[in-house]
Order: sequence, then structure tokens, then C-alpha cells
Amino acid sequence: PLAAQALKGVDLLVGATDSASSRMAMTVLARRYLVPYLDLGLRIEGEKGSLAHAFGQVRLAHPDGPCLVCLGGVDPVRARSELDTPEERALRRAAGYGTGMVGPVPSIMPLNTTIASLAAWQCIGILTGALATADCWHLDLLAPRLVAIAHPANEADCVRCGTGGEDALGDLLPWPRWAAESLPANLPLLAETEVTR
Repeated sequence: PLAAQALKGVDLLVGATDSASSRMAMTVLARRYLVPYLDLGLRIEGEKGSLAHAFGQVRLAHPDGPCLVCLGGVDPVRARSELDTPEERALRRAAGYGTGMVGPVPSIMPLNTTIASLAAWQCIGILTGALATADCWHLDLLAPRLVAIAHPANEADCVRCGTGGEDALGDLLPWPRWAAESLPANLPLLAETEVTR
């Protein structure tokens, strides 16, 4: 895609998106062109006026470390389903997949700005080397606490960052139609030839 061509030479990718498909696109781009990827995310859940979860994270996916999928920052099946055609959605629903309801994603402005500030410090550290960076900053508003978390090792069988993955393959691979390799085997796919397996 045109956006990938424009972004492949940057020193750092920063993503703060609300969709799994856009996070997956950034993950693929980062791995293929060996660009560090800084991802910002929030989770806020509650019921009847009470918060059950309220936290934000700033994850750094290094080119020599695990990808955002292995870090739990993006669900490949959800990324793929966001890009399904209406016909594919109908087939998946008929097979019993994707029937859950998805509502609006809440946000709290002070949490958003705090996570953005942590990401800005990470960017300064990554680009200048003048500050120490963390693999992941996790801000829990209910605890309350801010914790630096170290990354786990790469998943050996990951198609992005594992052995034989997409690292440094750049333009040698076609742009994928997200994560068909991780879908259940009994799930019908349309246009099988368009799906990267």
C-alpha cells in the first residue's frame, strides 16, 4: 500500500489507533523494514458506574524482539475480521464466529494524555539515546501504579517475528490480507487465492 511505502524509511513508528487491523498493519510494516514500533493503548471497562479496569500501556516492539502480536497488543483474528467483506462476515456468522457485539470504546482524557506523555518520553529516549526506555509502561489507574515491564522472548513459531518470519523482507512479500494463518481451520474463506497463508 501507498502508506507503507511512505513509512518504511522512518526511524520510529508510533501508533495510537483503535482498530486491530491498523495495529496489525503497523506490526507488519515494523517487522518487514526493521523499524521500532511504539504502540499506545487503553482499556477502560466498567458496569453501573463502577470501573472494573482502567489502564493504559505504551509498548515498544524492537526489531530484534517480539512483535506486537506476541506482546498481546493485537489480535490477528480480530484484525482480519475488521477487514472482511460483507459476504465473508455472513459466512463467519453462519459458522458461529464473530457473533459478539462490539460497542463504543470509552476513554478518559487524563488517561489518554498521560499515556501520550509517556510515549513522548519513550520517543525522545529511542531517537536520541539520552533517556532510558522501557519495553512496556503499564499505568493502572485503579491500583494506582506505573510499572515498567520487560518483554518476553519472541515466539519461535510466530509468522512475523519467529524463526523464518517476516523480518527484513520489506518489499519481497506481498502485503497480507491479515492473519489467515491464525484462523480456525474449519472457517470458510472467500477468495482463497487472495489470502496469504
